[in-house]
Amino acid sequence: MTPGTRPRRIADGLMRFAMRITPADQIDWARAMRSEMNHVEGDWAALRWAISGASALARRAVVRAIFPRDGGRGEFAGKDLIVKEGSLMRKTTLAAAGACIVASLLFFLAPAFRQAFQVSLTQWRDIIHVTSRAGQPDLASLARRAEQQRDPEGLAFVAIHEFDPVDSARRAEEAVHLDPDLTWVYAVVAIRQSEFSESDEWIAQLEKWDPQNALPYLIAAERIDGHEVAYAGAVHKSVPFRMDQRSAVWQDDLAAAFQSAKLDRYLDRLTELERRVLSRYGIDDPYVADLSDSMGYGWRGLPSYAAGDSWSYAQSLVKSGEALEAQGDKKGALEKYGAVTRFANMLGWPDGFFMSSTTQVAYARLAAISLEDGNTVEAGFYSDLAARTGEARRAQFAAFRQQVIGGAVSRWNASVVKTSGLMMLVFSALALICVLSVSAKSLLIGAIRASRAASTILVGSVVGMLLSCAMLYVSYRPYAEMFRSYVRDGDVSRIQDLSDFLAYTRLPIGVHDFGHVSYFVFDFWFGITTLCAIGLMFALYWYFASRPQTSPAI
Repeated sequence: MTPGTRPRRIADGLMRFAMRITPADQIDWARAMRSEMNHVEGDWAALRWAISGASALARRAVVRAIFPRDGGRGEFAGKDLIVKEGSLMRKTTLAAAGACIVASLLFFLAPAFRQAFQVSLTQWRDIIHVTSRAGQPDLASLARRAEQQRDPEGLAFVAIHEFDPVDSARRAEEAVHLDPDLTWVYAVVAIRQSEFSESDEWIAQLEKWDPQNALPYLIAAERIDGHEVAYAGAVHKSVPFRMDQRSAVWQDDLAAAFQSAKLDRYLDRLTELERRVLSRYGIDDPYVADLSDSMGYGWRGLPSYAAGDSWSYAQSLVKSGEALEAQGDKKGALEKYGAVTRFANMLGWPDGFFMSSTTQVAYARLAAISLEDGNTVEAGFYSDLAARTGEARRAQFAAFRQQVIGGAVSRWNASVVKTSGLMMLVFSALALICVLSVSAKSLLIGAIRASRAASTILVGSVVGMLLSCAMLYVSYRPYAEMFRSYVRDGDVSRIQDLSDFLAYTRLPIGVHDFGHVSYFVFDFWFGITTLCAIGLMFALYWYFASRPQTSPAI
């Protein structure tokens, strides 16, 4: 072939491009390589020569860009990073890297570690929009299996945790149809989805199925609250708070709740249902159970408005009792005060915290009336209850502060788990790049060869990956044991810690509030898009800058 054939032209252009990026002190060597190429026999052989020479020149240019000249000696400070064909990777390095990789993979044999790895990846689900809610894909699979087996408990489990309100209502009704003893599920679902159109019918069924329970009336009162809030927002008015502004139906529902003989929130039934379904279907993903809702849906099994509603109605009862007392109707006043204290006892602690000050006033008035009637023993009893209520209130304040401290611990552990999972991925990617680079070289030169830098990066990556695996396992293991104890033994003593931890793992690294997740997602993808745009601009600039300059035709 003539020197102007296409392979020769490509080879010559490749060498000229390499010469443009070659450091000035090595330009003579680059010219010699180009001259030597002209004496290579065969056009395709010349092209291979050009590719090899251009690769060597580009490699030296990159190293020179990272490591400038060392003083005045004209040597590279990073010359050890240049791949030398004669330096074989030591067998000890390969053995150490292989041992670390095998040890890292062995962690996946532990169920707790596999669960921990899944938890560490949860932070990315909202970022890449895999699903709007962690655990829903697995929940859909469970729903299909429960429907195929016509399992009422499985359907009730899905109804409780289903994010879609229509599907949740449908599966709840299917579960109750198959097993009427699961009617209590209506209360749980209605609390989670208070705007169900079916809620009125469900409340009526709950009142028949479990009479004398205050929970259905609290649910009905919350529905009225929701309607009032929605109406006030639509007409741009303030939400009614005074008792004389509240609807008569709302007051009747609260009166029925305060007069009820018990307050069963079905938490024990819910715990047993959760355990049976999780064990029956072999579920080891804590996000499917969504324990934060299971063990504390609403306000510990109460509607979200129950605390405020109870406090408002209790205050109205105390004021009514004081008015009756002023009129001389001590019997009527005793009934009002007694209704407040009885309902407070049904709520218990910490649920009765919000109305504790009102309860303390009711006990104090009962003590005063008893003292006026000359019943000193009863007066002392009520005075002691009033004092204990105040002490319980102060203790609950301390407990709330302790929960803040516990939440900080859960947040820290969640951060460690998320960071460990991320570093596992980063170190795995670096190790894979090193392995692929060495493998590619072995195919070209027939032996596994690498520079000192490649060996260092590979060993550092696999060691970092092993340490990240260990840190992930150690940080998550206590929470895995909490989940196992809950499923196996029904131990709910530390469920709050587990639910707090799982909630924090859903937050991306660097985000401290759920309200800022959307901002973080926008900033993340905006940054990625910006980097891609900058990279594209540099690529285009490099392409046009490296094009050979053609002289205009004369």
